Amino acid sequence: MAFQPYTPKPITDIFTEDTDIDRRKCHRTVPMRVLCLGLGRTGTASLRTALKDLGFTDTYHMMSASVENPPDCLMWQDAFAAKFDNEGTFGREQWDQLLGHCQAVCDWPAVAFAKELIEAYPEAKVVLTTRDVDSWHASTLKTVDWRANDAELKFVAQWDWGAGLYQPMLRKFWDVFFKGDFRKYGKAVHRDYYAEVRSLVPAENLLEYRMGQGWEIKILEPELVSPGYVFLAPYRNVDPGPYIYDNDGQLIWSGAGTLGSSTAHNPHVCTYKKKDHICFFQGHQHHGWARGHGIIMDNRYRVVQTVEAVGSASTTDMHEFRLIHEGKTALVTIYQPRAYDLSPFGVGPGLGWIQDSVFQEIDVETGDLIFEWRALDHIAPSFSYTCIACTDTSGDGLTADTPWDFFHINSIDKNADGDYLISARHVGAVYKISGQDGRVLWELQGANPTFKEKNLHFSSQHHALWVKENQTHTIISLFDNASNTFNITNPESRGMLIGIDHVERTATTLQTWEAPEKGGILSGSQGNMQLLPDGNTLIGWGDHAFYSEHLFTGETVMYAKLAYWESNVMMYRCNKFPWVAAPLTTPSLWTYSMTGTNDSALVTYVSWNGATEVHYWNFYVADSASGPWELASTALKSGFETEHHIQTSKDWTFAEAVDKNGIPLKRSGVVRTFIPSEEMISDCDSRACGPVPPLAEGETFDMMMPEVSDRGANYTRGHDTASYYPEIPMFGGRTISRTACLLGVLAAVAFLILLLFGRRNVMRACAFCRDLIASRVSSIMGVSLSSTDTVVTSSARYRKLEENDGT
Repeated sequence: MAFQPYTPKPITDIFTEDTDIDRRKCHRTVPMRVLCLGLGRTGTASLRTALKDLGFTDTYHMMSASVENPPDCLMWQDAFAAKFDNEGTFGREQWDQLLGHCQAVCDWPAVAFAKELIEAYPEAKVVLTTRDVDSWHASTLKTVDWRANDAELKFVAQWDWGAGLYQPMLRKFWDVFFKGDFRKYGKAVHRDYYAEVRSLVPAENLLEYRMGQGWEIKILEPELVSPGYVFLAPYRNVDPGPYIYDNDGQLIWSGAGTLGSSTAHNPHVCTYKKKDHICFFQGHQHHGWARGHGIIMDNRYRVVQTVEAVGSASTTDMHEFRLIHEGKTALVTIYQPRAYDLSPFGVGPGLGWIQDSVFQEIDVETGDLIFEWRALDHIAPSFSYTCIACTDTSGDGLTADTPWDFFHINSIDKNADGDYLISARHVGAVYKISGQDGRVLWELQGANPTFKEKNLHFSSQHHALWVKENQTHTIISLFDNASNTFNITNPESRGMLIGIDHVERTATTLQTWEAPEKGGILSGSQGNMQLLPDGNTLIGWGDHAFYSEHLFTGETVMYAKLAYWESNVMMYRCNKFPWVAAPLTTPSLWTYSMTGTNDSALVTYVSWNGATEVHYWNFYVADSASGPWELASTALKSGFETEHHIQTSKDWTFAEAVDKNGIPLKRSGVVRTFIPSEEMISDCDSRACGPVPPLAEGETFDMMMPEVSDRGANYTRGHDTASYYPEIPMFGGRTISRTACLLGVLAAVAFLILLLFGRRNVMRACAFCRDLIASRVSSIMGVSLSSTDTVVTSSARYRKLEENDGT
């Protein structure tokens, strides 16, 4: 394509806010640090945002040319002409003109010049984001490929200044990069491209990240996935407990690592004492129910309160534990076996046993009972659709340990009027219960339905919640299992939105969400559905330890499988919320050097279980456990555990967690570098040593105590016991604790003196001191503080589980 001269934005173009910069007259102003060479539709927009949060001046993206500065398209056309048409040259000078204001580059059209960019900026690190080729192709086909072939854009380009620059460039890129036919050649280009980049970049200079790295997770539409963290609690696995993951499947917090392995259910963010906490059930799992209590944990992962059942009831059950009324009260389920005459049901003669489904509302602080409801007092067992001993959870009714579970309550909600909404799996019904006397106000489905059902059927359901409610209409959400593994009422399980018209007394299916599997998923037990604030929906698939996120219209944007169904690992519910946490524990660090000299790197492995605000790590090293310490290296946080190699090998190291604003958060303990002995080094490499190899059959170790010349007298490993955990220096080198003590003494003395001058003078002096201290902190730490600064908690956009429905 012939050289196209720059033409200024016409004065008549008043409809766009695009900038108008002629890059051909620019030069480099900041160093190029990172080349993000993953193809578009691999999370590049999110990557650009992340790099901005990390302090990169700017990251070049397709949007830089399409909607931010359209004249950039002219230089991209120059680059295409030089590479693909042999017209002109395009080297380091031209790249500095086009990208000179950026410290990073990502997305297309830059990927068409991966080789040229690597050669132009050999000092830059390379990040390669990848994605399953099939999902990538499908996503690109209905987005960018559609745009590149959009007849409307081509028409608008004939008269619109910005579109007239962008559309020809996009079309040129699409033709030369995908050989004129993305649908036909897209997958092959994808495979060849990634192979080429890997061959061009030395391994030590390449960071490769696959969308959903970890267990199987498919990020089908990265830009459409809701922000937040996924809270879940698998059980029947090796380490059951509550866990938190990010949207890419990276572990954030292991509850098993904090609390030890124990069965937990339904971890979620709750409000308690006006602050965000984590709430979940913890206890002993029975088949179909559980015994335990509710746990409330603060954002330092300390248990600050527990909730137990009250009155004559058994301990709380797993199916519901949630706070309402801003954390003042809690809703809990209880499974209570009772002696019962089961002879009308064919069991007897003799005393039988039935499982009563009970729920309570409890005052969290006092433990007082506010309300209790018992199914046996309001619902006849003959209305059950689950007969005695006919399913794996129904019970045979013969003993207190195997009662007939005729009702099986599995969720509770409460509205602003003080009434309750409950779901009961074994009667296939959802009930509205009076908060005054416990009577049934209406029944949705079940044996005695209040409403005529239009295009509606569910069974063995879970997690019924109010979405909206007024005098004439009600909208509820629930998870329709459609199966108890023995009886099936629909080919697949699904999330459902149901509308109730109280005037016409009808109930109708408004919307459904299915799993993105061929034929769907049939969950025989458990499961939940959460409506997210941006309109997306999160589905937990119960006895399949899967979860998925969907647009309101049903399309899946994320699909994750924590464990395969055949493993028998399950999770009762999963949820998504924003979460900010600063653990009470310190970061964990292990260091290794193959030789203990500069001939081999110092390899560090660092993590901080539960921390959400770490953006990078500083590594300090010394020859002694007491220092002096020097900053040896810095590394971006990469996943739950960050592995980092430092060329200088030292005996002692600690790591410092730093947030995105450059503020230190916490330091690890001081650790001594592990250096393998001559006897074990044959099983070691540059990164670590392998485990002790298994013995052959009949072989044993020749175990002994090593000979030590002084018999171990005065044994020490060199640790400074008083300095296991180094403090973060502040205020010109003094530690926080010392500074706090000094300021405390000075404040007390000043206060006593100023009392002589009256309260008003005291207040003025305090204000002056506050501003002085804020100024000092600001100058030292490089941040701006003011008296109006407040602590930022999780986004209020999220509907917390403890909020009342219908308000």
